[in-house]
Amino acid sequence: MEQNIRGNNNWANHYLQKLALLKDFERKVGEDNVPDSIKVEKFLLNNLVNKLLVQSQNKGSSNIRAIGKDGVSIRCSKEEYEDAKSRLSEVQGENRKYITEDDEKIFNDNFKWDSIPSHRIGVGAGVEAIEDYIKNELDGLNISAENYMDYYELRNEMNNALTVARMNESKTKLQGETNHRIEGGQMPVVSQSKFKQIYDNAKGKIKGMFSAIKNRLNSKNQDQVKENETDERE
Repeated sequence: MEQNIRGNNNWANHYLQKLALLKDFERKVGEDNVPDSIKVEKFLLNNLVNKLLVQSQNKGSSNIRAIGKDGVSIRCSKEEYEDAKSRLSEVQGENRKYITEDDEKIFNDNFKWDSIPSHRIGVGAGVEAIEDYIKNELDGLNISAENYMDYYELRNEMNNALTVARMNESKTKLQGETNHRIEGGQMPVVSQSKFKQIYDNAKGKIKGMFSAIKNRLNSKNQDQVKENETDERE
């Protein structure tokens, strides 16, 4: 088994370095200009890394299988593993028009594995802060197979914190929207348009303004009636 684990790590490092090459390409061309075939290659590389480093270590009902040619241990079927490798080989051939062998050699000559950030962001942080941390500090890292499970667990931890932060922000927003309640009852108004909120806030002032106008009109009418009665008596 020890030989198989080493084989898993060796192949995973090969795929992880290919992923690093694609991430470097993405940074150079910009996210909006990444070809679909590059995205497919990233998906297949991530899939194979997951099979070698995550699935193979997790306990499950499926028996672990040794692949003699690659010297690896997998929990998926041999056919599934070989199919993923075959599709990867095809799309990598297509992507040579974007990343040449010379490009890859230059990249590999300067390549270094990164270390996992020592600090963490807790669940109390806001959505934007956690998203920025994942995008800027985690997604861009080039982590080796030896450190991948720590990286994988950190990703899960950050995604869980992001889920909690989203729920908290949604709850806070909903509470703000339900502060207004229908007069004479307890049924909350779940959603209000901005115009309605402005109107509700100004409603008291508007009502008072109309009352004042009405009173002034009534006062003028009463004065006019008195004047008419005085004229008739004279």
